Amino acid sequence: MKRMTKHLLILAITITSIVLGPTLKSHAQQSNDNLRTVPSNSGIQHYDPVSGQYYEYINIHRLLNPNLVEHFYTASENEANKLIKAGWVYEGVAWKSTSVSLSEHDEVYRLLNPNDGRHLFTTSEGEKNKLEKKGWIFEKIAFYSCGSIPIYRYYNPNNGDHILTWDPNEQTILDDTGWVSEGKSLNGAWED
Repeated sequence: MKRMTKHLLILAITITSIVLGPTLKSHAQQSNDNLRTVPSNSGIQHYDPVSGQYYEYINIHRLLNPNLVEHFYTASENEANKLIKAGWVYEGVAWKSTSVSLSEHDEVYRLLNPNDGRHLFTTSEGEKNKLEKKGWIFEKIAFYSCGSIPIYRYYNPNNGDHILTWDPNEQTILDDTGWVSEGKSLNGAWED
């Protein structure tokens, strides 16, 4: 009974955090106050015989801007640390990517909406081009789509936020709280 109550409490806190966003200071935000740097990459080199390249798995860091209620993803430890110092909440390593492109069309484009400061991540060159025509700014190739873990993109129609997740439990919570699934967006990996 205690175990069930604990799980229901965790589920209720998670749903409340997603729905209310910045009005609550979650455990992750409290622990973020003491966080100085994000986890480093392992540095272990791998070889891909198909592309003939050496690569390493790199962390994709997930952060939350509590003012915009925007989720952000970066492979750059330096960028993640700067955002934390600026008040963003570090939510952890979301998944891993490769340090180099291993196949064609695996780029994940990062675009910025100059009107509201929100970012969008997409593997679709067509979506990238369409958004650029609407005034979005292409910032860079953020990281690469790789591996066998499907990453899904969800849209919050209430505030315009997008979230990327592979976690089925998080997907259920997003579905149950009004987020709109936009389907599989890219692939991620965990280090071998």
